[in-house]
Amino acid sequence: PKAAPFLIASLLLFVRPPSTWAAPIGWGALVLLLACTVAFRHLGIIRALSPAAPWLSIAISIAVAGLIHALRQPGRLTAVFSAAPLVWIGEISFSLYLLHLFVIRAVFRWGLDPTLAGWVAFALSVALAACTYRLIEKPGIEAGRRLGRRWQPALAP
Repeated sequence: PKAAPFLIASLLLFVRPPSTWAAPIGWGALVLLLACTVAFRHLGIIRALSPAAPWLSIAISIAVAGLIHALRQPGRLTAVFSAAPLVWIGEISFSLYLLHLFVIRAVFRWGLDPTLAGWVAFALSVALAACTYRLIEKPGIEAGRRLGRRWQPALAP
């Protein structure tokens, strides 16, 4: 069941609708993603195992496939997703992915209003991810590149 959304989205990327459809598909995909987010929020964490959850996962996969297709073509949507703040979030996204849950759990223990706690957790997660990206991830990537350049001649036939 968990592989189905991935497989559906992968197959849809092979279909490749005409590029003239890219903009409507992209904006429609964005609307579908927002609708799925609202639906998941409405279901709540406890009811996330409801019969609708797998269908929402498939809808999200289809939307992501549509968004990827649209972003491969030049246009307004590509310009929006190429904006500097979104590119920066993309750069720190792995650090953000690794750290956000720890930050959320810590902040929600403080007993703040849930809405305020969500915003505080968001801000702290992004700040912490930016720091770990700059101090750990980026130097690690550079060290890997240096090692790769050093080992490359030894690996060549």
